[in-house]
Amino acid sequence: MRLRPHLVRWLNTRYGGMADPEDVADHALIEAWEKLATFDPERSSFQTWLVQLTGNVARREVMQLAKRAARESPVSVNKIAAPIELEPAAVFTDKYRAEVLWSSMRKLPRIERHAVILCDMEQRSNRYAARVLRISEAQVKRARRKGLERLRGLLLKHREYLRPESP
Repeated sequence: MRLRPHLVRWLNTRYGGMADPEDVADHALIEAWEKLATFDPERSSFQTWLVQLTGNVARREVMQLAKRAARESPVSVNKIAAPIELEPAAVFTDKYRAEVLWSSMRKLPRIERHAVILCDMEQRSNRYAARVLRISEAQVKRARRKGLERLRGLLLKHREYLRPESP
C-alpha cells in the first residue's frame, strides 16, 4: 500500500526507539481495514484518520511491550524501596516479590503506572515516555516521582511478610 512507507516514517519520527515500526504499520493497516466503516470523510481526511489510528496502535503496542518486559524481569522491590530503610537481611521470594510488585502497580493511577513502567522498568527516556503518553516531559517527571512514592508506600505495607535471608 502506498501509505505504508508514510506510516513507517511517521512512526520512526514519533516513536524513535520503536523496535519494529513496520509491524506496527501493518497492524494499523489491518485495524484500519476492520474499522473502515467508522471513517467519516466529513470529520477528517483518510490520511489523518489513518495516522491517528496508527498512533493508537503504536501506544497500545508500546504499553503491551512494557508490561510484558516488566513481567519477565520485574524490578526489584528492594531497589524501589531503597530510600526507605529496610533491614538488609530481609528479602521476598522472587515469585512473591513479583506478585506484590504487580498488585501494587495496579493500584497506581494509569499515568503514574505507565511513567514508572516506561522510565524505570523499560529504561526509556522521559522524552520518549512523554511522546507515548501524550503529556509533557515535566508531567512525566512528576507522574514518575509520585508513582514511585506511592509504590514505595504500598510496598512497605508488605514488610511484615519480609523474612530474613537464609545463610
